[in-house]
Amino acid sequence: MEVSIKTIPHQTQRYETTGDWIILDNGRIEIYVSDVGSWKSEYLVALHELVEAALCRDRGIDQQVVEDFDRSHPELEDPGLDERAPYHTEHMVAVEVEKRLAEELQVNWEEHCLLLESFYQPPES
Repeated sequence: MEVSIKTIPHQTQRYETTGDWIILDNGRIEIYVSDVGSWKSEYLVALHELVEAALCRDRGIDQQVVEDFDRSHPELEDPGLDERAPYHTEHMVAVEVEKRLAEELQVNWEEHCLLLESFYQPPES
């Protein structure tokens, strides 16, 4: 298995998100995390993406299905929280893992979420 995690400028994400995962045909996982100015928050997002990708892969949820849902709901800051998301359960497990590591890194969960939300650019009406 090969995993690549890269911090990138937020505006270069493929769509409106602070974390993105791609599973290539050869099985390699690429994770892209927005540079939010906090290595701990970036690490938490990367872990979230890795857990979510693994669970989706294991459960046969295609990355394109995840991406299509995310892109079709630009009004949602975090589409995975929506119970209609085809990867909702996997997303929620990843949130729990992220929260647990945040505790160990002494990252205030609310502050972490506010930081990530500050990068969200809602669609223009």
